[in-house]
Amino acid sequence: MNWEKLRRQLRREAREYLADLRNFRDALRYVEGWLTLGLLLAVIIMMVIWFITALGFDRLNSLVGSLSVWRPRICRPLTDFNALALILDSLVMVLLAIISIGEMMRLLDRKRWGEAPNYRAVAAPAFFMLIAAIVGIIYMRIIC
Repeated sequence: MNWEKLRRQLRREAREYLADLRNFRDALRYVEGWLTLGLLLAVIIMMVIWFITALGFDRLNSLVGSLSVWRPRICRPLTDFNALALILDSLVMVLLAIISIGEMMRLLDRKRWGEAPNYRAVAAPAFFMLIAAIVGIIYMRIIC
């Protein structure tokens, strides 16, 4: 009896997942969909570059080295101010990335339902997230 309930729930989840994929595919019919996809990829790529750059610092580098995953370039140890600045930058960057991804999804929903899209709501957090990521990467390069 529990197996049948689980099977129905899995079928429902699979249908919802496939519907989301179809909606995403349909969104690529519009210019806004491609712009949203481009912004989404830019946000993801910038976050990856930021964290790869951060791996060069002492504590993160020793953690990655102990796991024998990868040996990036080694930077000098961080001072308290530099560590605080990088932590704050990463928090701002991650929060803005989450906000921009959410706004991108809302833009696609508004477009799909025929409502007026609000491009500023998407562009503003994505722009500030990219600025925060670029500033963080440049700062890490300077203090390394």
